[in-house]
Amino acid sequence: MKCQKCSREKENGYTYSFFYGKQMIENVSQVDGGLIFHAPNFRTWYKIFGQHNSWICNDCLRNKIAFYSSLLALGCFFISLSILVSPIFLILSFFGLMMIAYIAKLMLSGREDIGDRMALALNESHMRETYGYYGFLTRKQYKKLKSQNAIQEET
Repeated sequence: MKCQKCSREKENGYTYSFFYGKQMIENVSQVDGGLIFHAPNFRTWYKIFGQHNSWICNDCLRNKIAFYSSLLALGCFFISLSILVSPIFLILSFFGLMMIAYIAKLMLSGREDIGDRMALALNESHMRETYGYYGFLTRKQYKKLKSQNAIQEET
C-alpha cells in the first residue's frame, strides 16, 4: 500500500485513524434573573461527523518513535548539564523534566496512539480548510470522552 507520510509503496504498515467533527462549548452556569452567582461553568463536548483512516508504513512510524527518543535523550542531557555545571541551568533542567514527562507519556501511550497522532497531523490542516472541522480526536481520546458522555455522534 501507499504510505500517506512518505508516499512510497510499502508492504509493512498499519491503518491508523482519528475522529473529526466540531468542538462545542456551552455555558451551563446557574442564572437567576440575569445574574450569575458564581464563576461561569463551561461544558466542552464534541459533535463527531466521522472517522478518517490513513495507512502509514512501519518505517515512518519507527522514525517518529526515534524522534521522540532523541527528544527524551535531549531532556536527560539538559537535566544532567544543570546538575553538573551550575544552578543557573535550573531553568534548563525544568524544561528538560517537562520534555521527558511529555515524551514518556507519548511513548507509553503505545504504537496505536502514536500512529493515530501521525494520521491526525497529516490530515488536520486539510480537514480544517476544506470541510471546516476543528475538533479532532485520536481513538484513545474518543473512547475516554465517550465514557464521559462528551461525544455526540452526527449521522
